[in-house]
Amino acid sequence: MPNDIHNTRIDLRDDNDAFRDFVQYGEGADTTNRFLTEETAAVEAELASGHQVDQLAARLNPLPDFLGGGWARYSLFDGDTLVSRVLNINIRLRLVTKNGAVANESLGLTDGVNAVGAYFRYATPDANQYYATCNLVFDDVIDTDGDGVGDYAVYSLSLKEDPTGLVDGTGGCADMADAPKLPDVQLGDVIDIAVDAIWPVLQGDF
Repeated sequence: MPNDIHNTRIDLRDDNDAFRDFVQYGEGADTTNRFLTEETAAVEAELASGHQVDQLAARLNPLPDFLGGGWARYSLFDGDTLVSRVLNINIRLRLVTKNGAVANESLGLTDGVNAVGAYFRYATPDANQYYATCNLVFDDVIDTDGDGVGDYAVYSLSLKEDPTGLVDGTGGCADMADAPKLPDVQLGDVIDIAVDAIWPVLQGDF
């Protein structure tokens, strides 16, 4: 089903407002990705060129007491392309509900002032075994219903690593020793999204 509307209905079964927004204003209604970056366009160009690629994706779902969602996508290209690895992350954190109540109040989200990060950990019983962290960039506040009040705060990351190891794009990633590095994502790995000292807020697995 286009844009995973069925899966999103299941993911957001306890948040009818969020699902309605997804269908009416979000990816379910988009003909193009409004957060498409130059880096993402480069990835799509590589895909169109016919080079083989392995891809892992994670749907980011809200944990209890939080509202929002998003996705992360990790792509690994074959050795004949100019780009060897790509990581894209997009998230929306809900600011208000339809009745005007403040959502995610404990996060204190105000126009990108708060730091939003992604933490990668292995699929092991040790939940604290993180191997990489990334800083997301504030993109925008979205007013989905046109009432002048922002409904979502949007953050993203789009990074590519060439065969020499050079990382370029929007946002930044490092290993746990703070050395700049794109995460080497494996099937089953878990990604946690944190806002300042409050985390995880969103979570998913590849």
